[in-house]
Amino acid sequence: MRTPWRVLAATVVCLAGGTAWAADVVRTLDGKKVEGHVSAMSPTEVTVTQGEEAKKVPVNQIASITFEDEPALVRRARESVEKGNYDEALRAMENVRTDEIQRPEILQEIEFYIALASAKLALKGEVEIPEAGKLMSAFVTAHPESFHFLDASEAVGDLLAALGQFSKAREYYERVGKAPWPEYKLRAAVSMGQILLAEKKHDEAMKFFQHVLDANAEGEQAASQRSVALLGKARCLAEAGKAEEAIRSVEGVIAKADPEDAGLLGRAYLILGIAQRKAGRATNALYALLHVDTMYPGNRDVHAESLANLAQVFAELKNEARAKEAKEALRDQYGDTRWATE
Repeated sequence: MRTPWRVLAATVVCLAGGTAWAADVVRTLDGKKVEGHVSAMSPTEVTVTQGEEAKKVPVNQIASITFEDEPALVRRARESVEKGNYDEALRAMENVRTDEIQRPEILQEIEFYIALASAKLALKGEVEIPEAGKLMSAFVTAHPESFHFLDASEAVGDLLAALGQFSKAREYYERVGKAPWPEYKLRAAVSMGQILLAEKKHDEAMKFFQHVLDANAEGEQAASQRSVALLGKARCLAEAGKAEEAIRSVEGVIAKADPEDAGLLGRAYLILGIAQRKAGRATNALYALLHVDTMYPGNRDVHAESLANLAQVFAELKNEARAKEAKEALRDQYGDTRWATE
């Protein structure tokens, strides 16, 4: 595994010609721009001053902020993160010389996107989680006023959950749940449900997932959370002995899913495999779990759990050689996870 770059200590000179903007630009999710000077920010809103006028933009409406005089490489890294190209983001940030930057907001952007890219790579199993966690938790501690605070808190929670530190993860998810917007509350509820699933508290987890499914929040983010909640509920149903209902639910999610949504599909096929095992259909479970291993290995925790289940399914099918291979892959790739030690 790689160790994240510590950009704040980088000494490489940033590229010339990196100041192409005459003002701060807040880009909103609906494609609009608010230009001026970012004069204040908090976890829930950003204030943009335009002459004598001050406009407040809610954080849940912000897609990104480009700051005046920020190096071009910072913008490139931000765009790379938005596209999911986390390695590219880190390479871009590696070439930023922070000792030449005076504005605190720009330094915060660098720190946040380095930490976020590292966290995303860690959750894919490509960076050590403790290293990424230190970067992101340091950002949360140092910048409680940042408009990135809630997203950063969620990322810390995800990293802690991946390490099995569920009580600590819960504290960070609760911060997200206190946001004033429905979509953030749904994100927190889904995360809390996932923690309870990991703790094998299936009845309690079901309540969180059902809360998300019953919510009348609209928009793309809310719809995304409902899909994840459906999978969480299906997992609870399977554990409660309702495997057939769980299978139908998961198959419905897969049928409607965006083929490019590897995160959702990987989790869906994992739960489908588990439900098929609960239904006594080992061969069907094998096919579902192999989908995760061969096509959707990008989520560290999901892939690890799928390998653990694959080892058991191969054993049930009397294929000891493949069972051994799955166990070895689990130990080699995810030896620090709970799936490798249970």
